[in-house]
Amino acid sequence: MLDEYSFKLPIRARFRDSDMLGHINNAVYLTYFESGRIEYWMALTGNSSLEDLPFILAQTEIDFLAEARAGEDFTLGVRAVRLGNKSFDLEYLLVRDVDGKPVAQGRSVQVMFDYESRRTQLLDTKTRQMIDKFESANGTV
Repeated sequence: MLDEYSFKLPIRARFRDSDMLGHINNAVYLTYFESGRIEYWMALTGNSSLEDLPFILAQTEIDFLAEARAGEDFTLGVRAVRLGNKSFDLEYLLVRDVDGKPVAQGRSVQVMFDYESRRTQLLDTKTRQMIDKFESANGTV
């Protein structure tokens, strides 16, 4: 399951991530996906500065598959699944470590963006090749 994902990030659900019943709050999954997206990009580019993220988030979706609780350990898989003219899609899979059960899956659309001109931009050949190489090296494309 997770072996199909080019990037993996360990996540520990904190007490503050939970609601009054001890379940991970639905909005927190977006934070987990955001962490995965940023760490994926840093692993892809070798760049550790958040100021150099050349995209904005345009869309995200989540499917909740199983209960998750504070104190549990998870692994988040991230992979690129579509490269468009100005955008690319990432898929996410959050799996509970203790039993390997998927608890959430999702997808996001990132649009390449020039913050100086405040305009979208093309997904350039260099970035496209970096993503292809990263995904191929990890056996997912």
